[in-house]
Amino acid sequence: MRRRDAKAKRFASDLSSATSQKFRTGHVLLAEGPAAQDGEFPDFARQLNAIGENLLALPPDTRVLPGHGPEITIATAEKQFDSWIAGQGSGPVLGD
Repeated sequence: MRRRDAKAKRFASDLSSATSQKFRTGHVLLAEGPAAQDGEFPDFARQLNAIGENLLALPPDTRVLPGHGPEITIATAEKQFDSWIAGQGSGPVLGD
């Protein structure tokens, strides 16, 4: 299995753990923004797309529990999403 496919499968598995208004994102989303994979963002646009389409579709009061660091809510992540696209979060600037 290719590495990207394994990460996508892990992400889908993590999505299924969204219960009781809590969601464990592991190394997909941190409080400060998208999480790097092995210190890099191999496909930042795809990662943002997955966050926007899958995570931000959860109820706003859902608590996001990352693999490390403080938790946030989906409502907070949604407010910060545009700044992540602009490169003001933990990831690179799109288009660079």
